[in-house]
Amino acid sequence: MSECSRLQSLLPVPLPSNSAQRSLLVMLRRMAICGLRDARATQLAMSMFGVDFREALGLARCLLHETALISKRSIHIATCCTPRMTRDEALMLDAIVTGDRTAISAVTDNDEPGRAWMAAIALGELVKARC
Repeated sequence: MSECSRLQSLLPVPLPSNSAQRSLLVMLRRMAICGLRDARATQLAMSMFGVDFREALGLARCLLHETALISKRSIHIATCCTPRMTRDEALMLDAIVTGDRTAISAVTDNDEPGRAWMAAIALGELVKARC
């Protein structure tokens, strides 16, 4: 298997063209990999949301925490500088942007996404309002 085809299978989805969604993706990656209280994720939230950054951070933390709690499988997250997305990251962004319940269900293999889905919807509304 060539290196290019391996990369395509591990990271099948291109980065979003929307800069706010790309920044949100990096913020979520930082929090998922480095911890929910990562300082660089906080800096990204401050630059994206200004004085209302705390609400965005709280919702992102809630989304990641609740998703991890209800997930019946491992969720694949790429490193922050990766030029493409995993399927799970794409589904999570889709849930945030569109509020699609089936996207969170697909990430977690759980038909009852509950609070994770609500956090995705609330974070999506905040992103739409501020960015």
